[in-house]
Amino acid sequence: MLVAVFMLFVVGAMAALAIDVVTLYTARSEAQLAADGAALAAARRLPIALSTFLGQLAGGQAVKIVGNERPISKQTLLNSGLSLLNY
Repeated sequence: MLVAVFMLFVVGAMAALAIDVVTLYTARSEAQLAADGAALAAARRLPIALSTFLGQLAGGQAVKIVGNERPISKQTLLNSGLSLLNY
């Protein structure tokens, strides 16, 4: 009985660690995409506010793409931006 309780604790701890690792990976990926978008916008000498907006759009789109299995398309990014600006 004591072994079963201990194993239940171990399995629960492993599940919690797995969730933490996935959350950390997702946050790092979102931050990297936002930084990449802001750097590209800054290279084109866009205003800081627009650079930040584009970086956030790219990060938001990246969340929808599971495991970064494909890149963010330019058309999807533009459509998202236009729909937000027209809101």
